[in-house]
Amino acid sequence: MEELEIQLPNPNNRWYLAYNSNMPSGTFFKKGIVPLASHVVRVPNVELIFNVPFLPFCEPTLANLRFISEEEEKEKGRSSDVIGVAYLLTLEDYQKIVALESRGTLYQETIVECYPLSRRLASQVIRDDTSISPSPTGSSSSRSDYMDIQILASTLISPYQHSSSVGLLPSKRYVDLMKYGANGKMITVLFMHPFLFYLLEHRFPSKYRRALENIQYYEIKGFPQSIAAVVFLLIWIIPLSISLALRRVSEPLCFTQS
Repeated sequence: MEELEIQLPNPNNRWYLAYNSNMPSGTFFKKGIVPLASHVVRVPNVELIFNVPFLPFCEPTLANLRFISEEEEKEKGRSSDVIGVAYLLTLEDYQKIVALESRGTLYQETIVECYPLSRRLASQVIRDDTSISPSPTGSSSSRSDYMDIQILASTLISPYQHSSSVGLLPSKRYVDLMKYGANGKMITVLFMHPFLFYLLEHRFPSKYRRALENIQYYEIKGFPQSIAAVVFLLIWIIPLSISLALRRVSEPLCFTQS
């Protein structure tokens, strides 16, 4: 299929793909980040998994993306897609979100191909970026097929094989944030100026929302687990927080093409 690749008018802007607990736009606003644009997108040939161990009892495991080969898709008899939100950010805001979400060295920046889910969203992408150039195959920018509109977005993926994550479940808080980000809430946020409002609505396909509803999650149950959680936090939370902060400061930002 012929594709059109979006060329950003401002080279300092970055598309960032949110596919986990940072899908709700409110998570950006709380960090002082105001996206320039956002669109619900499909990311082909990947699957959503939970294999990044993090904080026992609080956040046992985090979400990740795994790339699926053509051979695997043929064996499954179906395509593997992940739905997420592509946010257009300034370079400063992009660097801020990467520093906050990379969890030290757990995640690495990776470029993924994203496609808007509707003609309306695709046309909005064109308006957001204003400059679209045809692919080398020579397709025309006047094509109406929204699947030809491609966003190259940076996202955070853990490339490591985490054997310690086997059997771990994400927290209820983490899963609830993902479900909230997919349910299409209309959000009005006051920022920068008392008369300026930022309106944003995301709603994922019903099939994907049902899949998120079926994700199993971990909850602390019983007095022994509660005591163990408190002891763990008292022992580890301060040194772990310092370690993560130092890693964010010392490590340079980099891009990798997947």
